[in-house]
Amino acid sequence: MKAYNKKRTKLIWVFAAITALICCALLYFLYPSSIHNRDAARALDQFYQAFIKRDYATISKMMEDGNPQFVINERHWYGEVKRYQILYLLSMGTSRKKALVRVTTIRNEKEETYYDTLKLKKRDQWLMESYSTNLKYNMP
Repeated sequence: MKAYNKKRTKLIWVFAAITALICCALLYFLYPSSIHNRDAARALDQFYQAFIKRDYATISKMMEDGNPQFVINERHWYGEVKRYQILYLLSMGTSRKKALVRVTTIRNEKEETYYDTLKLKKRDQWLMESYSTNLKYNMP
């Protein structure tokens, strides 16, 4: 009976250690403020600061194709952006990342929360390769 308890205890400790390692790895690879993601998170912060101010000249410099038109179209429907939070940054190779950003706005006098998905590509700097949002709107 004691051998069974020792074996069981050892298995629990091994499981706990593996779980802790997985959590640390996820923090390293997904957490926006980790050393691994710091430059891309800074680029996203610059993008969203320009997005809030509707500074499309800055945004165009941050788009891989140099064309901010899609972002301009979406920004029109967002309303007043109150805050944003980078939820995660996922590495998709050495020079690509995927980000999920929660954006809280005031639209039609109601607080709304939207989720933007951006793909970033590293050239000399991190550029926005693609941008999509779950924002739904009806054209008049």
